[in-house]
Amino acid sequence: MSWIFIRIKNLFNLLNQIFEADTFELGNQSFSIRNVIEIILLIIFVIFLARSIKRWMNKWILVSLGIETGTREVIASIIHYILTIVGILIVLHNSGIDLTSITVIAGALSIGIGIGLKNIISNFISGLTILIAQPIKVGDFIEVDGVSGTVERTSIRSTIIRNLDLIFVIVTNNFLV
Repeated sequence: MSWIFIRIKNLFNLLNQIFEADTFELGNQSFSIRNVIEIILLIIFVIFLARSIKRWMNKWILVSLGIETGTREVIASIIHYILTIVGILIVLHNSGIDLTSITVIAGALSIGIGIGLKNIISNFISGLTILIAQPIKVGDFIEVDGVSGTVERTSIRSTIIRNLDLIFVIVTNNFLV
């Protein structure tokens, strides 16, 4: 019976060696499977925390300040994005990853991504414009391209309109602006 415990102990020792062994290098820093798993879990935690703070601010803090729905959504979304980006950068920096090399890669990728996601970015900026300036508010009756109805919800990327037949129509914010 004790040989089973010895085999199990040897198996755990082998697994520990596999998880602790340096798998690859990034810059001057060596990383093991354990390091990568820790970084991924910390990034997931940062994203979860930023989303929780966004919900908390949107439902409690900004409501108690008397801020309108659209403006609340903008403020909460901006804070969510800032917390997520800063949190991920802190996790990467504390794990020993040199962020200067990531800056160069991110700059090159952002050009390609910007060109590829031109419409999405345009809708995002238009959504921020609509939510901040509020030319269209929830409850307004509007007509856009032959569709008339009541604005039900305005988000960062689109606006939902309930037409006279009680059908919900999604209109991109870029089209509204």
